[in-house]
Amino acid sequence: MNRKLLIVCAMAILASCAHFRHSDANGTPHIDAVRPDSVLLPRGGFVDIAIVGRGFAAGMPGSNTIEFAGTTITSVAADAAGTSIRFAVPDMISSGGEAPPVPIEAGSYSIRIRTAAGVSNAMTVRIYR
Repeated sequence: MNRKLLIVCAMAILASCAHFRHSDANGTPHIDAVRPDSVLLPRGGFVDIAIVGRGFAAGMPGSNTIEFAGTTITSVAADAAGTSIRFAVPDMISSGGEAPPVPIEAGSYSIRIRTAAGVSNAMTVRIYR
């Protein structure tokens, strides 16, 4: 086997291993990226982001839960392949009970996806005001 072919084969095997390392055999969700990962959130508005990865519960009605900014958003749909979720980052989030909602301030916020198979890794979205 020539050296060039051997190097190409080794690179393919390493790429395969890297992909497997990020995919749990039990289907636990994994977030690869949040796009965009930095957003300007207008007062009184919202910003749409995409959460891209694998192992999300596919279809509608959704059975994914998004953990974001200390709150959970349930029954979130994913695409048919279970690789993408669209999420509208709101201007305000519930503070629980009968208390009024609180505005999301500028800063970095973790996002996780929870399914019946488990909880994903965390990715960060940066909010600017």
